[in-house]
Amino acid sequence: MASSARITRTSHRSRLDIRFLIGAILIVVSIVGVWFVVTSARETTPVLAAAHALVPGQAVTASDVVEIEAHLGAASGGYLVPDDLDDGIVSTRVVAEGEIVPASAITASDKADQTTVVVRSALGVPADIQPGAQVELWAAPAVGPQEFGEPLVIAATAIVADVREDEGVVTGTGATLELTVPREVVSKVLQHVAAGSALSAVPASVPRELPEEAAEQVPTTHEPDETAAPDAEADDE
Repeated sequence: MASSARITRTSHRSRLDIRFLIGAILIVVSIVGVWFVVTSARETTPVLAAAHALVPGQAVTASDVVEIEAHLGAASGGYLVPDDLDDGIVSTRVVAEGEIVPASAITASDKADQTTVVVRSALGVPADIQPGAQVELWAAPAVGPQEFGEPLVIAATAIVADVREDEGVVTGTGATLELTVPREVVSKVLQHVAAGSALSAVPASVPRELPEEAAEQVPTTHEPDETAAPDAEADDE
């Protein structure tokens, strides 16, 4: 009987030891898990944020970004980091000032499908046309001295890269605009600039298709018609 009682007590003690061991393991695992969560929450990653608005087609250099520490967790690989800076990278979309630059918004310059052009606005520029704004570029083809035809859209999805207001005592009402446009419309824009078309940028909240008739119209340089005045006099008579 005594031997049986000792065996029972030993068996009971063994079960208590196993339960104690399992409980201790669970406590340790819980402590480690909490420590890991707290440590992860405190861990930061150096990433790059836009020092000013970035626009499509713009080369991104060290002067265009600032390094900050951010809590990104598992998303850390989705943003631009200091090691990603390269002489051959450009922005593919508008990145607002202060926004952490997504890696998806950057590409190699040889893969960019947009570039910048500089145009002179014939009219005053609205106050909401600022760097990063989307605009439509309209052109009124020159048909004679100080005469212009019907305006048409030559770039439906231009992005404003810079606005330079006229300075000096004698100035017009317009401004010089640096615009980012798709490469396929660059030739059309430059033809209108060379032909003396009156260009104007209009805020565009919704992208739209470029009308086919507008795409087909290419301006030509017009010379003054020397016979126009006599014909006009004849009509008056």
